[in-house]
Amino acid sequence: MLGSWVETGDILVGKLTPQTAKESSYAPEDRLLQAILGIQKREIKVGDKVAGRHGNKGIISKILPRQDMPYLQDGRPVDMVFNPLGVPSRMNVGQIFECSLRLARGLLNRHYRIAHFDERYEQEASRKLVFSELYEASKQTVNPWVFEPEYPGKSRIFDGRTGGPFEQPVIIRKHYILKLIHQVDDKIHGRSSGHYALVTQQSLRGRSKQGGEQSSFLFSLSHGFGCSIASCCVKWYQSHSCVPMAVTGDKQVAAITNHASGRVVSRPRRQLMVAEILL
Repeated sequence: MLGSWVETGDILVGKLTPQTAKESSYAPEDRLLQAILGIQKREIKVGDKVAGRHGNKGIISKILPRQDMPYLQDGRPVDMVFNPLGVPSRMNVGQIFECSLRLARGLLNRHYRIAHFDERYEQEASRKLVFSELYEASKQTVNPWVFEPEYPGKSRIFDGRTGGPFEQPVIIRKHYILKLIHQVDDKIHGRSSGHYALVTQQSLRGRSKQGGEQSSFLFSLSHGFGCSIASCCVKWYQSHSCVPMAVTGDKQVAAITNHASGRVVSRPRRQLMVAEILL
């Protein structure tokens, strides 16, 4: 009030706001973040990604029973078979030297320490070291197939389904293989219907947006239907002279005609594909 005596600590303005109490079983300090972490054991399957320590990565394309896998000359089946085109494409030749040396190390029970750029001491020093160790391993053990003079570093293996040898010798190795986090269970995605873009009226792109897979003009031509565009998402409109097929999203309808006048028309400016079937 006007003329009142004010001292330190006195409340000059006061406001009361009613608050509705919410029932909660959590204490105030526990309302920050609630998370439950679990562990799931996933066995490797077709589509999972694996890699080595030399940048040699790949996708599991097929899994066979143990009795159908290729086996060595001593009867042991191999665990994994790699595509040989992965070496020249990435030019990581170091994996060949390491895997052959690890095979000799397992038979001789030795450890190796090789300096970097050992070629400066002698030409083809790495190759000579690997071949000499494989030769010694074949002499000291009962495995003469470890080093064969006709194709040093390689060996003949046999088909587990037929029992016959393969046409070309291959490199046998003991190798570190890492299972990466890129797994097919996390990457698989499908869409039947969902949101569309406002401008193009096409389905959105990307798994995070629940989008679909893009199907363009060249994708349609690759199927070779000629008088129809079958793989695109279509929507029908009726007119007097023709039945145009305009591209939209999600619906799978294909038009096939036996008339000789049926044709496929491309309109790249409007980003539309129209299949006109003359009546």
